[in-house]
Amino acid sequence: MIIEFFINSCVFITSISVLSIFFKDKILISKSSTTIREKLFIGMIGGLLEILLILFPIKVMPDLSINFHALPIILSSIYGGTLSTIVTTVIINVLFYLIFRFSIVSIFFLVINLFLAIGFIFISNTKTTIKNKWVYSTLYSLVVSSIGSIILIKNTQLLVQFLIIYYLNNLLLTYFVYKFMEHLSKAFEAYRTLRTEASIDFLTGLNNVRQFNKSLHRISIAVQKKEEIQYLSLIFLDIDYFKEINDKYGHGSGDIVLKNLANILTNTCRAFDIISRNGGEEFSVLLLNCPTADAIQVAERIRQNVEAYSFHISNKTTIHITISIGVSTYPSLTNNIDNLLSDADTALYKAKNEGRNKIILYKGNSLQNGFNRYNIVP
Repeated sequence: MIIEFFINSCVFITSISVLSIFFKDKILISKSSTTIREKLFIGMIGGLLEILLILFPIKVMPDLSINFHALPIILSSIYGGTLSTIVTTVIINVLFYLIFRFSIVSIFFLVINLFLAIGFIFISNTKTTIKNKWVYSTLYSLVVSSIGSIILIKNTQLLVQFLIIYYLNNLLLTYFVYKFMEHLSKAFEAYRTLRTEASIDFLTGLNNVRQFNKSLHRISIAVQKKEEIQYLSLIFLDIDYFKEINDKYGHGSGDIVLKNLANILTNTCRAFDIISRNGGEEFSVLLLNCPTADAIQVAERIRQNVEAYSFHISNKTTIHITISIGVSTYPSLTNNIDNLLSDADTALYKAKNEGRNKIILYKGNSLQNGFNRYNIVP
């Protein structure tokens, strides 16, 4: 019996480990975060897991054996939701029908599994912790299975012995699986946190400079191959006199300005434009399929929105800021896409030196005002 229990444990842990590889970004977060296709897949995995468990039953007495057919349904309900539970239950019932055909046994297990599925669906949809869902589902499965055992086993002494062995094995394996799922959840949460911190600026929620560089490299390759993207414009901007804001009002106020500026950029640009905080008070916007004239229009819209915005840095203090902007476009202005960033930076540097609060457009080896407030310079 110990060897058979060990085999069942290995089946569970191996199946969960394989499943978690495909769903490490979702399955251990929330069942609502998975797509319908993923829910169906989780339900199918639960059904296949049940097939494996039936192949390795635990013989406790000469004519009696146990398996953990409720546990795959619990996993499907907690981590996949209603649809996954239904799929797993259907697979299990079809399996019992194929084994026992249309008989009292198959009908009996059909009813038991339906009661289990209904109860697990109800528990999985209650607003409580994952731990409580495991506890409630386990207790419910023991009650339903006990009722089934009482109906099938007429010998009282044999029934008591069977239930004791079943309870011990079921509780032990369920606890083992729960702790393993808890371990996976913490491990993948740490993975997701590290991955987010590696690509997202902690203060503004925008892409950080690492993610900006990765995006620029990926898009540059696509542009050169003419894969859907024909033009690539880069807006590089910097907050004017930001150091004075920090010195006068404190770094906390400076952080408020940065957060609000990030919101302005997000609300001004298109949803698929790539907005990043490149460091300090420097921000960038990668404009996909955006020729020079349109890029300058976007830059001017950003400049105007920032200039008009009231930054509330405290209950009694409101300030206004301006930004300087450099713009470069490949291939119409910048011949070498590898120089797109440096060209925009050069244009930004000139905008800062020529009085700030303006847009400078990089054009070949020359720099010119990209916008004279109302009209694009030809």
